[in-house]
Amino acid sequence: MLNPNRERTSKELEGAFIGTLLGDSYISNGNMFACEQTSENLIEYKKILLEQLTGKNINTSVRQRKPAVVHNNKHKSTFKPSHSTKARHELFKKLREQLYVNGTKQVSMSILKRLTDEGLALWIMDDGTMYYSASNHTKYMRICTDSFDAFSINQIQQFFSERYNIATKIYMHNSGKGSIKKPRIQFNAANAQKIISRVYKFTLPEYYYKLNLHYTDKTLKSKRCLSEYVNAVSYMSQHSSPTQLGEDIV
Repeated sequence: MLNPNRERTSKELEGAFIGTLLGDSYISNGNMFACEQTSENLIEYKKILLEQLTGKNINTSVRQRKPAVVHNNKHKSTFKPSHSTKARHELFKKLREQLYVNGTKQVSMSILKRLTDEGLALWIMDDGTMYYSASNHTKYMRICTDSFDAFSINQIQQFFSERYNIATKIYMHNSGKGSIKKPRIQFNAANAQKIISRVYKFTLPEYYYKLNLHYTDKTLKSKRCLSEYVNAVSYMSQHSSPTQLGEDIV
């Protein structure tokens, strides 16, 4: 991947932060940017962005989460340690005013227009997933947008159409019995190739599985695959272990 320590312009930094704010990161009432997740490498990535933005040394912290009963199972599951980082900056005050108009995150086209490809990569690392349908051997890339309202979902779909000429669908995700279905942005395999071709160089190798369409060499040589996507697969194969890309399916 591209060196996370490379210098970025102020617009590039803003575009990257917008991406992760669409994902797992948030801005508190006190205009504090914060993020907590299990990947230490991804937190270190975000720490680098924070240090470039603020010009200060930024700390990270780790905590061991206690075993807990999940999904109504009778046994306890042990969670991985979680890593976090946080910082204040004038940019986050501005972004909070724009993102949290009604107290909760709401996405507008004015925000999305400043999203960069690196920001999109961070969004996918945070909330992207690849779904494989065994019934028709089809892969779908999805971005978890469960917490966004109908206006935000509409704006996100419009953004992908205008910026990347990509049509998206809404997949209504059911997280469990009795739960309310939530909307997620879905890309078919052809459009997923377009997204992957834009974000792979910004993606940490441990997240390549979220970009893996599991095509065989025969499929990669066919007209089904964009040349840009074939280049992306070649790049990721050279920069990852076999377990990070997984095995071919179709």
